[in-house]
Amino acid sequence: MWIWNRLLCAVGRHGADRGQARHDRDYWWSSCKVCGVQLMRDPVDGWRPPNASEIADHDAQVQRGKTSGEPAVAPE
Repeated sequence: MWIWNRLLCAVGRHGADRGQARHDRDYWWSSCKVCGVQLMRDPVDGWRPPNASEIADHDAQVQRGKTSGEPAVAPE
């Protein structure tokens, strides 16, 4: 099963760790349970790796203290 999960990550089908998800008032953020890559939950595309501008926006919100900071269960 481990090999199958790694193959899914290789083609961009990451499995978000929803138990560790955080919300920054715009998006849910988590990491892949298999490979650890940072993920965000897009309302249209679902869980996916963020682009550079999305990461910069998220980091700026974290620095300003605009995140919930509490673990939450992200929507499916």
